[in-house]
Amino acid sequence: MREDNIYRLGRRFFKYRTLGMGAGSLMIFSFYFLYDALVIPRFPYLKGAPLTVLFLLVEMAFLYLLQWGAKRVAERTYYQVRADGLVFVNGRKQKIYLWKDFEQVEEERFDFTSVCPIQYRVKGEKLVLNQYLGDLWGLNHEILRHIEGRVTVDRELKEKVMGMDPRVSQICR
Repeated sequence: MREDNIYRLGRRFFKYRTLGMGAGSLMIFSFYFLYDALVIPRFPYLKGAPLTVLFLLVEMAFLYLLQWGAKRVAERTYYQVRADGLVFVNGRKQKIYLWKDFEQVEEERFDFTSVCPIQYRVKGEKLVLNQYLGDLWGLNHEILRHIEGRVTVDRELKEKVMGMDPRVSQICR
């Protein structure tokens, strides 16, 4: 178990942030040429350096805001494993899933979009962990460890989770 018991967003989240930055930059770059082709004939004094500087400033502001926003989301979105349950913090909202309320765990075998297609049933409500966590399999392992006596866990699923958790040594398997 981690020292702080906190599982935060990881590399996958930041990879998509970087892809978003690239896509946004491409859009702004495209608007530069569109603006250049449509507006410059009517306002020729904007051609050259003023137009380039304007779009570079827009580009830098876009990249800064996207990076700032992604950092804030990453800082404020996490799961914490506690003795009484799993706490999910999403910005200002906090939801506690007590271990005693877990009813079922299953693998979505035909979910090809998820990194870890495991879903839990808590008080009749479906719980699927954020797929952008840095240690998603480790968190699933911790959850299974806490609910093992209360909920029937498929042996194959448990072995899969333990096999994917890099922290589990050969001795535990």
